[in-house]
Amino acid sequence: MVVASKKRAGKPKTRRETCTAGFLAFLVFLLNIIFWVAGAAVLGIGIWSLVHEDYYLVLLTTSTYSAASYILIIAGALIFIIGFLGCCGALMEHTLMLKCYLAFVMLVFLLEVIAGLIALIYKDTISDELYTDFSKVLKRSYAYDGKATEAIDTMQQQFMCCGSSTYEDWYESRWSTDGLAGNNSVPDSCCKTMWPEGCGERVHFSNIYRRGCLFLFEEALNEHLIVVGTVAFAVATVQILVILFTCCLVKKIRDEESNI
Repeated sequence: MVVASKKRAGKPKTRRETCTAGFLAFLVFLLNIIFWVAGAAVLGIGIWSLVHEDYYLVLLTTSTYSAASYILIIAGALIFIIGFLGCCGALMEHTLMLKCYLAFVMLVFLLEVIAGLIALIYKDTISDELYTDFSKVLKRSYAYDGKATEAIDTMQQQFMCCGSSTYEDWYESRWSTDGLAGNNSVPDSCCKTMWPEGCGERVHFSNIYRRGCLFLFEEALNEHLIVVGTVAFAVATVQILVILFTCCLVKKIRDEESNI
């Protein structure tokens, strides 16, 4: 009886027990592939948010918007790099590689949360910033700052608007008061058709856009910030699953190694 009990105690692990680590490794590998795809989305959104709004960044007095975009770009690039580590660690069931992978994933998780919070918090405060500062940039920098001038002209054509709150804002601008306007009442970029040159002389509603750009600019930035925040938190959710299953895999590998 003693001999029989010893044999039972030392018998090899069952098929159900030995396949658990392999199943977790496959699951972590699969999640890592999804993580890679999410990283591509994060990197793409970060680059898109900068490139798409590149003209308008000079009109913002703070770097909060660009900071959230740069954080997304860094996080997306890191995901591509550490994804290889995660795949190798899962396939090889290598605990050290998996631990390093976990550390990097947690770092990226923090970056994603920070980017998401910046985007969502800035969304609620951008209205005050634009109201107080955008009008100043428009009135003081047009025709004196090349980038600001190009950004304002592009905005007025793209959003089909003129001035900050109204086209009459141009009457108080340095461009007008310093005599740079010539015969124009508003810049030609306010015209519905930017031809002929000097079309901004006549401010009739059939000739120029009369609604201000402030609300439209704010609306466009808010839409971009919502996209940035949503993507950041969505990827962070995937990362939570990656962290949980990777921790389970590391623990399972340790348990199996200790039973050998």
